[in-house]
Amino acid sequence: MTEASLDSQMLESSAAMSKELVTQQNVLSNIEATEAREALYLKNQRDSPFLRLPAKLRNTIYNYVLGGLAIMAPHSSSWCRIQVLSIRPAPEELWQFPRHFLSIVQSCRQAYSESARLPFVLNTFDAYPSYSFLQFVENLPEWQRNEISMIRISCNEAYDWSVAEQYEIVMGDDFIRHMRYHAAHVVDRSTHRLLLILKGLKLLTVDSYIDLDWPEDQKNQELLSKAKSNYRRMMEAMAWMKMELGRDSVSVTFEPYVKHPSH
Repeated sequence: MTEASLDSQMLESSAAMSKELVTQQNVLSNIEATEAREALYLKNQRDSPFLRLPAKLRNTIYNYVLGGLAIMAPHSSSWCRIQVLSIRPAPEELWQFPRHFLSIVQSCRQAYSESARLPFVLNTFDAYPSYSFLQFVENLPEWQRNEISMIRISCNEAYDWSVAEQYEIVMGDDFIRHMRYHAAHVVDRSTHRLLLILKGLKLLTVDSYIDLDWPEDQKNQELLSKAKSNYRRMMEAMAWMKMELGRDSVSVTFEPYVKHPSH
């Protein structure tokens, strides 16, 4: 065996030993880092005034901090703009509520495990426009999407009034009897899809706007009466849609915003 081949073997052997040593050091380093994190978690549980509170009291605090809000998903004319729900700090002017109300979720591992689902469970999401909100929820991780329990939609978003009126003209007195077919055609497709994919949905609130500041003549009173009738029909259509999708557990409420006469 030549001197050159011996040198080559020695170099290869040395490189292999160095690589193995680095691997062992990395493993030891990872173990030490993991042990350090675990020690920190245990220290937080033991020393943190918040984590030492009874679980029931912590849950009450979580509910006050993270719940009772109306959350508007971001939307724009760009279909692809919405990607994920971020809980990172945002510019103050972009927030209707304090910018760090989700900080408690990020504070430590235990707080995250106890509260990560609550912003989705305890708040009402404004699903307007419905197609944009649909994109928003479809880009959420499945576990977050399934925790959404309350959404609010616009009456004009949920129900195609022009199609409904045309269908009524054609069907006449058979309208209610054919409500199943009617519902499939007049309930907005995005609303239909939301009912289908939001597995944890419990309450769907339908917003509408009724202006009572119209002149009190016969024509306007007839229009108001027709509007109220249409809202009732819309609710019936939504009820049929729930049944078709097997979502009978979802409560649908009609909540009109009424503008009262100024005089």
